[in-house]
Amino acid sequence: MLLHDCNPKSRFTIESKTTIEQQETEDECSPFFVHIPSLPRTQIDHLRQVGLLSNDDNDFEILLLRQKHIQYLTKALSSTLPAGFVSLDASRPWVIYWTLHSLDLLNALPCVKTLSKIIDTLQRCFTEEHDGSGGFGGGPQQMPHCATSYAAVMALCILAGAESCEDGLIPSFISIAALSFLQQIRCKLYKWLYSLRVQTIVTSTTAGNHFFQEISATGFRVHRDGEVDVRGTYTVLAMCTMLNIITDELTEGVAEYAAACQTYEGGFGGEPNVGEAHGGYAYCALATLHLLDKTDMIADKFALRGWLARRQLSFEGGFSGRANKLVDGCYSFWQGACMALLNIQFSERSTHEENMEPYLSHGIARSVEEDFLTAKGEEKSCEQPLLEQSRDEDFQLLFDQYKLQRYILLCAQEPSGGLRGVSLIKIELSTCLVFFPSYFVFFFFLIFI
Repeated sequence: MLLHDCNPKSRFTIESKTTIEQQETEDECSPFFVHIPSLPRTQIDHLRQVGLLSNDDNDFEILLLRQKHIQYLTKALSSTLPAGFVSLDASRPWVIYWTLHSLDLLNALPCVKTLSKIIDTLQRCFTEEHDGSGGFGGGPQQMPHCATSYAAVMALCILAGAESCEDGLIPSFISIAALSFLQQIRCKLYKWLYSLRVQTIVTSTTAGNHFFQEISATGFRVHRDGEVDVRGTYTVLAMCTMLNIITDELTEGVAEYAAACQTYEGGFGGEPNVGEAHGGYAYCALATLHLLDKTDMIADKFALRGWLARRQLSFEGGFSGRANKLVDGCYSFWQGACMALLNIQFSERSTHEENMEPYLSHGIARSVEEDFLTAKGEEKSCEQPLLEQSRDEDFQLLFDQYKLQRYILLCAQEPSGGLRGVSLIKIELSTCLVFFPSYFVFFFFLIFI
């Protein structure tokens, strides 16, 4: 029995390359959306053998392959990577952060020896410039970059606060070494980040009206003489917040820059007043405003919510990054985290719900119960859901959380360990992006599609 009987595949009046790719993706996902108890016994036994089902004959809930994911991630830190990863030679702090953060989420940090090597590697990646400032490059003696600096700082913050690892309790010298190094570079890093500030003029509109005006705003370059966009802005704000070096001088005009990145679609682009709304940019802009406690500067919150809701694919259940794009596991974080941030800021029920309808009419606005029950309260032929839907009434997000869980556990999980992105063949090293939504991930620099 197929669960997609309740959620028909997409149908298009005009065929194009885009519609063909969408249909092919749905066809790839379709075999995974089955009613487990109705499968032949041999297939159920196979699912139990690979670990996707427990050994309880009456339990058909799909499991997270925790131990296999841990083995997959640990291998990236302890073994020589395949030749295909040579393109990440200038992204060593990223590889460390992706794997370390995922293992931290799984409460399975590697052994003390590996943690010590991580600190040593990150120390070697810090480059001090001639003016006394400094940041982290992608490798030893490489040019400092906001992205790799962000990854390095977040990895060191994980180690500074970690308590246990594969060997048991983490010796105090690990956290002391990480914290001492962060304290040592704080002022140098701040000086370098401040040098990346760029003042510009943006066209902006305040929340609640449609009057445009030109105002002064401040963005950040991703490296000296590099591009200016909201990625650099977010990484700078995140690092300074974590290290408690955020100042009024640094943040003056930054909220105006991030708010001006909202596009006519409702989402956010990479730069003010130009570009297409994208999940990665949307998270960077929204997280920047959240860190500055300036989310009230979002010009059109209803349009943002609607744009985010429409990014969840009705059949697959995962998110896409832009309109008319394919589902991708990494956007489980980018779009899902945006929803969580909005929930934090605007959790109270809107008194103008009728204004939301035009934006949500094509999004995922139904509850899980509506997917499986008719209007009369009778069960549909799909019987019961595969997974247990969260019933936390105090944290209801504006998307179908059950469908997202289903996509991640059934389509994104590789039985041998690791999580997939777009293709059901490719396995992503950035497993942390598809694991539980977290607020310290920035993979967007390397998989901008």
